[in-house]
Amino acid sequence: MEDNLYYNPEKFGLSIVSTLDFGYRYDYDMVVLFKNIDGTYLIGTASGCSCIEPFENQTIIDLTPVKGWHDISRLVKSSRRFFDSSDASKYLDWLMKVEPLFEKETE
Repeated sequence: MEDNLYYNPEKFGLSIVSTLDFGYRYDYDMVVLFKNIDGTYLIGTASGCSCIEPFENQTIIDLTPVKGWHDISRLVKSSRRFFDSSDASKYLDWLMKVEPLFEKETE
């Protein structure tokens, strides 16, 4: 857990801005927005069951640089349970937290 992006982001020069998790009980399906020490944003996804940790075996190079709103939208929509209507309110709540950080762009 010591070299884990999610549990120790500061070891990688990161901080967690916001986390969206579509998982249930013993699994996770996460989208995490990180802020780099240089002020740029990175986004990552992780999914699995409770037997492995989120972002296990991932490094900073596995994260996607966020250049605009389209990067966030694309990665959230790629979440395996994004279209589950029961999770719509989770997505909308998260969206309201991160949207002010970026200018909304047309895709």
